[in-house]
Amino acid sequence: PVAGVTGTLGKGTTVTLISEALGAAGVACRLGGNIGLNPLAFLDELTPDIRVVLELSSFQLMDLRDHHPCVAVVLRTTSEHLDWHQDVTEYRRAKQGLIAPRAAGQRVIFCADSPGSREVIGAAADEAWAVSLRGTVAEGIGRDAEGTLCRYRGGLGEPLPGLACLTLPGAFNQENAAGQTGKG
Repeated sequence: PVAGVTGTLGKGTTVTLISEALGAAGVACRLGGNIGLNPLAFLDELTPDIRVVLELSSFQLMDLRDHHPCVAVVLRTTSEHLDWHQDVTEYRRAKQGLIAPRAAGQRVIFCADSPGSREVIGAAADEAWAVSLRGTVAEGIGRDAEGTLCRYRGGLGEPLPGLACLTLPGAFNQENAAGQTGKG
């Protein structure tokens, strides 16, 4: 099983946190993509019980069309690499290479507070796990009426421990860490 992570801010930190969390849970994992090794370097070592976490840039995703990871994580997506991409539309379209057709059974986690992230996941939004530090969500991580950060499943919210203890700087790191509380 492969998890692919893309976005504009925090990809490297997020894949590292995911890899460390899997390792702490006793799950064998390989980290690759923009961070760590080229996945081709460890391809021959993979077995069905090893999880793979990949940091994927717009450049790597531009041509990804037929093979998609089991889990797609789309962090806050704005614009970047406009010296290479024609415009923001092309940049976001490249990131859409991470998202499988709806019938593929892919789990999608995305930053609901980012219009760019919502654009990247497109039609997958109906079944995606949303992460919002600002508002409510139907399924995922969001705020309740009192402002408490909760995990929502089936319309029911369960309070999450505060992210105040997170020592990584930046609000985007709180968004990215909140999304790792995961969809089961």
